[in-house]
Formats: sequence, structure tokens, C-alpha cells
Amino acid sequence: MNRIDRLLESYQRYVALPWPEVPPQQRVWCAVYEPDDERRLRPRLSQFEAATRAAGHGWGDVDLTHAFGAWLGAHPYRDRFFATPKGLTPALKIFRSAVTAEVRARLDAGAPADVVALHAVAGL
Repeated sequence: MNRIDRLLESYQRYVALPWPEVPPQQRVWCAVYEPDDERRLRPRLSQFEAATRAAGHGWGDVDLTHAFGAWLGAHPYRDRFFATPKGLTPALKIFRSAVTAEVRARLDAGAPADVVALHAVAGL
């Protein structure tokens, strides 16, 4: 059994626990895996979704892979940032706020019985 299989198996057991018995502080789960496993994990997210739905919960997905590029591409000063990248440093606070707002909105939109998978965080 490879590492992703073990991670999925652990997730299946945990997501199937009755949620009323899980304290709110434990409703944030972090799947820790080797960076080399990222490309193996991504195609299998649908299996995590299936395990979540089989346990009677909804599924939401927040993929931050392209968050920075999308934010920078839409920024009114993007051409200046490309010309002088050091000027981007102060604007990164705005980017962090934008990503935080996006994630918060997705979490708020989910029902209490939903899992919201936040991935590609390491790329920020």
C-alpha cells in the first residue's frame, strides 16, 4: 500500500465518524503528505470526495493553484509589477487578504456537514 492509499484509508475512517461527537476544534483536518506525493494526490481527490459523500457529507473544493497568477493578472498595476518586481512586495498583503476572503467565502457557503478541501496551499 502506497502513502496516498494509506492517507485515503485514514481519511475514510475519520470522515465516517459521527460528527456530533467531533468537537468543533477538531473539524479542521490537515492531510500531511510528502511534497513528492502532490502529483499523485491531485488526481485522486475524487476518491476523497467519494469517501466524504459515502459518509453522508457534502464536498466543496478550493484549489489555490492559480490564485496568485489570477490575482496578479487582474491587478491594475500588474505591468508596473512586472517592470519592477520589488514594487510587488507591499501589494502581497492585499493578495493575502484576497485569498483569505476567497477561502472564507467558500467555507461560509458550505453547510455544517460539508468538507471543504483546500489544496495547493504550499504554492502560495
